[in-house]
Amino acid sequence: MTQKRLSAMRLFEVLMFMFVYVALTVAWFGFAAPEMLTSVSTGAVLTGFAGSVLWLICTTCIAVYIIDKWQSVQTKERKL
Repeated sequence: MTQKRLSAMRLFEVLMFMFVYVALTVAWFGFAAPEMLTSVSTGAVLTGFAGSVLWLICTTCIAVYIIDKWQSVQTKERKL
């Protein structure tokens, strides 16, 4: 089994994506969502709920993409 080397640019992209994802997650669930969900305004509560649902959908898409990528690499290795 040969291992594919990770280029510096690809590593940078992956690390920056991870940093942005974690930073946005902390910002949303640490600051924005609690304020919106405890608000008396219906619009703010709906925005907080919609943002949380959007975060969940994005996280699921990321997980599916990673699993699909991992399985396609495993399939290619089996064919060799």
